Amino acid sequence: MSDDALRATRNTVDGLLLTESDLIGGDRIARRFADFRANIDAISDDEPWLKAWLRQECTKGGELFLAAKADRSKNGSLDAPASDPNSRAAIIRRFNAWSPDVVAHIDAYRNSPRTQADVQAWLDDLTLTQRASG
Repeated sequence: MSDDALRATRNTVDGLLLTESDLIGGDRIARRFADFRANIDAISDDEPWLKAWLRQECTKGGELFLAAKADRSKNGSLDAPASDPNSRAAIIRRFNAWSPDVVAHIDAYRNSPRTQADVQAWLDDLTLTQRASG
């Protein structure tokens, strides 16, 4: 079991919130994602389901960050109405809801029997979400 690496992964994502100013430079967020990937890699290979789920989550969070950053680059300070699900404000809200959700799932996993069944629903949910958006 990979308690130290999983704890480090959790700590990397915990409190990770995206702000408008992060979209101008983004170095802080990029460093956190580099740490996130490194921590996932440090998790023991005896929990491949955990690593697969965390990699999917890392991709999901990274895509949200890149979408918000691309919107900022394209539109500058202008944004679609906040009610528009594709607005930068909506993307930032999704990112800021994503990170605590990942932390909650890591906490649930740490308190579970730590089997593939414990993360399968999360993996399935991500797969369905990716299929629907792709």
